Amino acid sequence: MKENAMIDKMRATARGVIVAAKECGCDEAQVSVGSGRSIKVGYEKNDFNLAASLEETACSLVVHKDHRKGSAQTNDVSPESLRKAVENALAISRFSVPDEYLCLPDPAKPAPLEGRFDPAIETLPMEQLRELARTFLGEVKSDRRISMDSGEVRSAVRHNVMMNSRGLEVSDAATSVEWGLMGMGIDGKDVTSFDYLGGSSFRWEGSEKEAAATARALRDKLLSCFGARKGESYRGHILLSPAALSSLLISPLCAQLSGKSIVDNISRWGKALGERVAAESLTMTDDPFDVRL
Repeated sequence: MKENAMIDKMRATARGVIVAAKECGCDEAQVSVGSGRSIKVGYEKNDFNLAASLEETACSLVVHKDHRKGSAQTNDVSPESLRKAVENALAISRFSVPDEYLCLPDPAKPAPLEGRFDPAIETLPMEQLRELARTFLGEVKSDRRISMDSGEVRSAVRHNVMMNSRGLEVSDAATSVEWGLMGMGIDGKDVTSFDYLGGSSFRWEGSEKEAAATARALRDKLLSCFGARKGESYRGHILLSPAALSSLLISPLCAQLSGKSIVDNISRWGKALGERVAAESLTMTDDPFDVRL
C-alpha cells in the first residue's frame, strides 16, 4: 500500500475511535495508530536460515472521564475491537486517581523531523537485504578464527498517526536498516568470550559501508581478546568503551530520569527539582530532533 493511502486509512481508523469515545461518554480521547512492515534475514549455524516478512497494525488510546485517565491497546483494528478497547479504557478510568490538571494537548503544528524516511528502504526487495547480509557477514568471517553464533539484518518501515478530541492531528513515517552479529574467537585452545555489536541507519545509501564497519569492529575486538592475561591492579584513570560507559553510567541515569520512576517515587532525583544532583562536568542533552539517536 502506498504511503498516502496507508496514512489515510490510519486516520480513518483514528477518527472512528474518537467518535466511539464520545459515544461512550468520555470527556476527552486521544488515539495513536501505528502500522509497520519489516523484512528480516537471519544467520545461525553458519547459514542463512531465516528470511521473513512481518506486517502489523496496532492502536493505543487514552480516555479522560471526570479527570480520571484510562488506557487500552489492541492489534485488532476492526470497529468492534476498537469500540471494545474504548469501553475497557473507560472502565479502567473509574479506578484511577483523579487529577485536576489532567488534559490533552491542543492542536499544534509539530516541527518537521527530517532524514528519518527513505523511499529506497520502503520498497527494498528481499534479495538486496540478503546481499547486505552476505557482505556484512563476509567481513567478520574474513578471519577463520572468528566463529559466528548468530546474526541478523532487518529493514523496517513505520507509519504513525496521532489524533485527539481537541483537534490535534499529526502523522509521521520512518524507515530503518538494522544489523547485528554475535560471535566468539577460537584459535586452538584459546577461546574468547562471546561479544555482540550492532548498528542501524535511517537511509539505505551508505548502510552497506556502515554495516561492514560494524562487522570489522567486532572481528578486531574478538581478535584482540586472544592471549588474555591477568591484569595488574592499580588506582588511577581508566578509558571506558562505549558499551561499558552505557552500562555503568547512561543506563543508571536513564533509570533515575524515567518519568515512571519519578511517579512511582523510586527515583533518587524525584524530589530534587532545582537542586544540583551530579558533577558540574557532566553535560546531558535531550534532543528529539537528533536523528543519530
